[in-house]
Amino acid sequence: MISLTEKTDEAFNARSKAPSDIDVIVGRMGFRALAFPGTDERGVVRRTLARVRRYLAARILPKRVDPGSVVLLQYPQNSLVCRLGMRFVDGVLARGVRLVVLVHDLNNERSVAQNVPGCSVAEQRRIFEAAERIIVHNRVMLEHVVRMGVPRSKLIDLGCFDYLFEGEVGCPRFARSVTIAGNLSEEKAGYVRQLKRIPGVDWRLFGIGCTPAAVEAANVRYFGSRKPELLPSELTEGFGLVWDGSSIDTCSGDYGEYLKLNNPHKLSLYLASGLPVIVWERSAQATFVRENGIGLCVDSLHDIPRGIAELGETGYAAMRERVVEIGGRLRDGYYTRRALEAALAGMR
Repeated sequence: MISLTEKTDEAFNARSKAPSDIDVIVGRMGFRALAFPGTDERGVVRRTLARVRRYLAARILPKRVDPGSVVLLQYPQNSLVCRLGMRFVDGVLARGVRLVVLVHDLNNERSVAQNVPGCSVAEQRRIFEAAERIIVHNRVMLEHVVRMGVPRSKLIDLGCFDYLFEGEVGCPRFARSVTIAGNLSEEKAGYVRQLKRIPGVDWRLFGIGCTPAAVEAANVRYFGSRKPELLPSELTEGFGLVWDGSSIDTCSGDYGEYLKLNNPHKLSLYLASGLPVIVWERSAQATFVRENGIGLCVDSLHDIPRGIAELGETGYAAMRERVVEIGGRLRDGYYTRRALEAALAGMR
């Protein structure tokens, strides 16, 4: 069994955290890592050299894969330059390799909606057609991919992204406090500039794309950015919020629409840190939150003060106990391992 990995630089965001955790988990399961050169954004010369290395690797690496092997492809992380990714896929398929795809993003959906580079619809279709098993985020995404024409028999529901963390996780205390972590840019999280309009809650912000002046208010505090492996130690009270868009009334815009489909990695961060969560009622992850009793589902951020008050300290303590169980699974790689075991069992 082989896992295609990508060499990337560290960054003060969670974009590399999820695929890196998958690398570690599958390594523990016995997958052999096959390293694919990453991209380089530091100057024209370095970008060109990185592209050449990726081109050569796409031609050479398939020859290092034994015929009949199972290869795990993290999509689209291993296909940032998708035509090169497809060259690799075509190369290993020619050797009779059996392909398992773990989806991080439906990149054609995301790229069309959010104007970011990604695989074309045709390239994504080719990868999904080539795969024997495809691990998707949740049941909503599974049904969406079925409507795209992918056989249901290929698809496996991940449930939740794992979040490996070996540091100490405390016992968060009940507080009318809500943490927001991640990309806080105007485009993705413009709503944070309006949080002062919601009294009765203390808002704690961690991430890039923001300044203290942009959110200045008595009940809003911006702590700057943290590395993903350090942040859980600082999440010590209240709740973690998953919300996108420009509005405090609903999740809005392209990023808000995408929440109806995907598993945000920040949800995993909060749960692995021991924090109960607050999510949008219409998001794909609302079902996971409700079924496990690990947070509040709201239509509007205006609903949060009342929701916290109604839950109370006793309700919070009971909810936190359920979060402890789920968080322990996330820190141990339970959901990835379960999905991959199901994928491999179905290929025998």
